Amino acid sequence: MHRSHGSPSVGYLILSLLGVLMQRSVHAEWRELPTAPVYNLSLRTDSTPDLSDIDSYLRSITSQHATAQDKAIAIWRWSQRMRKQTSNPIEDGQHVLDPIVLFNNFGHCNCGIISGLNNTFWLNMGWRAHYVQLGDHTVCETSWDDGKSWHMFDASMSFYCFNDTGQVAGVAEIEKNPHYYLRNFAPEVGTNPVQDINDHQGWRQASDRPVHYHRTLANGYDSFKAPNSISGGGLHAQWGQRFAINLRENEHYTRYFGHLAEVDKSRTFRPLETGKDPEGQHRHLGIRANGVWRYAPDLRSRFADQLVYDSAGVTFGDARSGFAIKPADANAAGTLLLRIPASNVVTSAKLSLEVSRLSVTDGVSVSVSRTAGTSYQPVWSCTERGSAMAFELDLQPFVAGVSEYLVRVQIQGAGAGLESVVVDTITQINRAALPRLSRGGNRVQLVLGTQAETVQFLPSIVTGNHSQTVHEQESIDVETEVGFYKPILRPAEANTAAHVTWKIATPTPITAINYGGTICVKTANDRATLLHSFDGQTFVPDYEKADGDEPFDLMINRDVTPIPVGQREAYLRYEFQTQQYPRSYAGPGIQAARMLVQHEPRVKGFTPIEVTYCWIEHRESGDVERQHTQRIASPAEEYSINVGGYRDPTMQWVRLNLQGSAPADGKVTYGYSDGVDIGSGAAVKPALYEWGRNIALGKRYTLTGPQHAKNLDAGGDLTDGIIAPPDEDVSESYMPTNVMFEQDATAVITLDLGKTQKVAAVRIHAGQEAGFKLAYPKVIRVEVSEDGQNFSQTGEATHHQVFDPPANFQPWEHDDSPQYAMLPAGGRLAYAYRVVLERPQAARFVRVTCEALNGWGILLSEVQVFDQVAVQQDVPPHVYLPPLKQLAQPSPLAGSNP
Repeated sequence: MHRSHGSPSVGYLILSLLGVLMQRSVHAEWRELPTAPVYNLSLRTDSTPDLSDIDSYLRSITSQHATAQDKAIAIWRWSQRMRKQTSNPIEDGQHVLDPIVLFNNFGHCNCGIISGLNNTFWLNMGWRAHYVQLGDHTVCETSWDDGKSWHMFDASMSFYCFNDTGQVAGVAEIEKNPHYYLRNFAPEVGTNPVQDINDHQGWRQASDRPVHYHRTLANGYDSFKAPNSISGGGLHAQWGQRFAINLRENEHYTRYFGHLAEVDKSRTFRPLETGKDPEGQHRHLGIRANGVWRYAPDLRSRFADQLVYDSAGVTFGDARSGFAIKPADANAAGTLLLRIPASNVVTSAKLSLEVSRLSVTDGVSVSVSRTAGTSYQPVWSCTERGSAMAFELDLQPFVAGVSEYLVRVQIQGAGAGLESVVVDTITQINRAALPRLSRGGNRVQLVLGTQAETVQFLPSIVTGNHSQTVHEQESIDVETEVGFYKPILRPAEANTAAHVTWKIATPTPITAINYGGTICVKTANDRATLLHSFDGQTFVPDYEKADGDEPFDLMINRDVTPIPVGQREAYLRYEFQTQQYPRSYAGPGIQAARMLVQHEPRVKGFTPIEVTYCWIEHRESGDVERQHTQRIASPAEEYSINVGGYRDPTMQWVRLNLQGSAPADGKVTYGYSDGVDIGSGAAVKPALYEWGRNIALGKRYTLTGPQHAKNLDAGGDLTDGIIAPPDEDVSESYMPTNVMFEQDATAVITLDLGKTQKVAAVRIHAGQEAGFKLAYPKVIRVEVSEDGQNFSQTGEATHHQVFDPPANFQPWEHDDSPQYAMLPAGGRLAYAYRVVLERPQAARFVRVTCEALNGWGILLSEVQVFDQVAVQQDVPPHVYLPPLKQLAQPSPLAGSNP
């Protein structure tokens, strides 16, 4: 269920304050105390959902809505915005199913995975869920009234619709009532109603390439024709992971809002199972962003032993160059362990180090663990001889695909030493998940969670991979053909307790444990049990399923309490037993395992944090790049950044570092880079519009202005009720309802409504396309007349209204794609301009004049005239960012089942 948490404890805040008081200047050459790292940092804005964990995410997108239906629609909207329709991410042979992981790092999947992600949200809201396999498509349903009614949401084809009572319709209802899909769709998802299942002149406008891929309403309904498989047995829902950032001295993380152009592309993305770039499918060029971590611990600091993750058998501080660290015993190996919690999924990394190896009997080697220290892979062993020798090692083959890893440097011999290390890590980020700024005033919050090192481990269990990381196993069989309805690890024999046990060891005492996985039990004669132990001998059960109740892929997360004081090892066991289904998909087992272990930091306290945003403002006078740096002096702080321009800024990057650990010389200027706070006046608050009857439908009109030969008006295209969706296919052969005008044209449409009627509003559906150099009009003027001779102007809309859409506007999948950056309005290829009259006027004739932007043509598809319009100004925001006094300390173990 969806839970809220309490405020940060008074003791925690006092401890952090004492840490601030105890810290000395970070620029001082000598300090009494080491610089304290900060852990589990969350940076939030009021423009982007909080993706720290599943509770925070749901709170940020649903708390502002009053009804269950509005909350569900909000969840659908953000699921549609957070991913693009492509193939699924797979890491270590397993689908990425946790929404916090997929939304933060990948941002792409198909219909089956996004349906499972939405099921995760329904379950965490305390609702019920269905996974629905249609004939050629997958969707999901939810029930917020314990199964009395069901409601279908399709975040893959970007669609939902209503029954005749105004409730979101369910699959069974849509099967029996095609008009729910064809005519009762939500305004944000469809272009225009169609007559029947054979009418393909209406589109699912928020989907991917609606014209090119034939995403018509009729084709959409075709998927819902019976029979359909509505399942509560397999929900494909997983959760429990957290997203957080840790910062140490001499470390900074810069997250860019686009690609790293100067880096070899192969080092900047996680490939599909085919090895290809996800952005190569369906011409999605705006999914991925990249982050760059740099960690360069000062091994000659007098506190170096406290600032590394762990060390054993070494001494620090030898004065000789090349020997900042050396073995404590020349006859035994010494070890230095560095932990890289990259937060986002790693695409590549390199390790730069200076080492000494004076004789052939000395040794220096590097190995890496991507499995929370349960196993290591050798990377390099020094074969050269010398002092303070520099090497650069490529870690990509060893660490790509995980979000945290360990680097182990081992040195042995009297002539072996380590002088310095620098770790550079590139990450992949879902661009939609980055905490962005919008024009006007932006609320920005930085909040620290539990101050502890956090180890998150999702072991690969497919194709026998678990054997590389488990501490022990007994009577285990592995499913070779992985399927959503099958356990992957299962009993090899009947009536025998099969188990796998992982051991997690930490260098400091453990403070919290949460673990779980996807449990499969299908009959009352079988069981699956989660157990823990602190000595590897005596195990205590934390959860058991021993019934045949649905779902058969039950996600379970459990906290482990109490934890013995000083404990540094935890054994987490997954045990299952069957009477009659060994080695079978019908038997018990697990589909996935996850573990989260927190342990004490070596250095406690608080160090101020610097947050720097960089963006480009789009002003009438031209584009301007600006930056803002804020010094965060407490564990929870809110501040404002004001952004100007006529549209939202183009975000460049956001950087986080401890004070004194910024790149280059470490000097920063707080506040705005140009010293100017322009205020919040550029903000525009969106409204909701409920349109009345379109009295222009099917009416005659006259049209003047030079038309483009590739799509001429056929005589009624602009009032035929057919509205073009966003796509590049705009010519007559693809979209004959469009009318194209030549460059620098002025198009004038004069509609005859047939009789004098009340006119309250006009909508002009326009588009843009690069190949024919078509753009939205510079200005649209609306005039009315009763006699067709004497016209009076009633309103106008300028080009930039395209950046102020209604509150329920749902962008299509390429709306923010950089491939359309050359267009005046970017990727917003279709938009309905609105002119709402100050008061309704009586008129028979309506004249709409569209003036082209200089050097561009005009693309129109429909003109609508409405007899009434209702405008709702007080609309809940898309993102709810609570005041700090209402904020919960982010739970270190969010995702636990109640």
